[in-house]
Amino acid sequence: MSARTHRTHRALTVLGGLAVAAALGACSVSASVSGSIDQSDLETQVASTMDDLTGNSFPVECDGDLKAKVDGTQRCWRILDGLADQGVPEGSRLGIDVVVTSVEDGHAKFDIQADDKITAPN
Repeated sequence: MSARTHRTHRALTVLGGLAVAAALGACSVSASVSGSIDQSDLETQVASTMDDLTGNSFPVECDGDLKAKVDGTQRCWRILDGLADQGVPEGSRLGIDVVVTSVEDGHAKFDIQADDKITAPN
């Protein structure tokens, strides 16, 4: 096992699979839109995608709506409560960048990219 593989395996073990999304890179998602993706719809779609990738269910909060235009961006946060037994303090968050990659025929495609590190609570 290479040092890089060992580090990735260790991160997955310590975080119960939370690092999977970061290790996989960006993930594409598609949504029906008019002018923007509503904040609550965005939160639901990002949470569902992250849950599918990691096998863990955590809520997601986004800073607002996502404008349905190429290169439109939004910042979201996966709230990582309930992992104190794994050394993750309550209130820790995993940042997620959301970027629109295309808009065609009322559908927006966007990539989500999780941060490499968890943000501890203030």
